[in-house]
Amino acid sequence: LSNASKQKMFTPGLAKYGYGFYIHNGAVTTIEHGGAINGFNTTITRDIEPKRLYVLLNNTGRAPLVEMVTGLRAILDGKDAAMPKTPAAPVLYKTWQSSGIGAAMAQWKSMRAGSVYATDESELLRLAGAVLGKGNTADAVALAKAAEEAAPKSAAVATLLGQAQAAAGNRVEALQAYSRAIELSETPRSFPFLTQAIRELSDPTPKE
Repeated sequence: LSNASKQKMFTPGLAKYGYGFYIHNGAVTTIEHGGAINGFNTTITRDIEPKRLYVLLNNTGRAPLVEMVTGLRAILDGKDAAMPKTPAAPVLYKTWQSSGIGAAMAQWKSMRAGSVYATDESELLRLAGAVLGKGNTADAVALAKAAEEAAPKSAAVATLLGQAQAAAGNRVEALQAYSRAIELSETPRSFPFLTQAIRELSDPTPKE
C-alpha cells in the first residue's frame, strides 16, 4: 500500500474507526482490530510510539485478549501487570443449563459485587448468544435486555437484542433495536447486516 493509502486507513472516519482498524489516541496512539468465531478469538494491536506490535491468537474460547495486551504493555514498560479477570459467561451458561435463567441472573448480580469475574455487558451478550443458539428466545431476550440496562449505548447490545426479538417473533421490538444499533454504531462494518435485517422485517410479504 502507498503511504497515502495507509494514512487513510489509519485516520479515524466514523468515530474511532478508520478503514478496517480502530484508532485510539491517548498517551500512546494504538491501531487495533480483533475478531472472533465460536471457539477462537484474535487481536492485533500496534503502539505507534514506541513501536510495538502485539498479535494474540487464541483457540480456547474467548480469552480476555484486550486485557492481556494491556498487561503485556505494562510489562514492556517495566510495570506490574494485572491478571485479567475470569470471564463470567462460561460459568453463567452452566448455571443456566442446570438451574435456569433466574439462577443465572442471580449469579451474575453476585459476580458483579465481587472482583474475580469479568461482568461487563459483553459477558451477558456471550451468554445471550449461546442461549439464543439453543433456541430459547425468551431467555435470550431477557439476557439482552439486562445487557441493555448495563450498557444502554452499546451498538453490540442493541444488535443482539434485535436478533433475539426477531427470533422470538417480536417484529416491532426487533425493528426498534436494530434502528437503535445503527444510531449507536461507531463503525460502518455492521451497517449492511442491520439494514438488511430492517428491510426484511419491514417487508409484510409472507415468507414461504
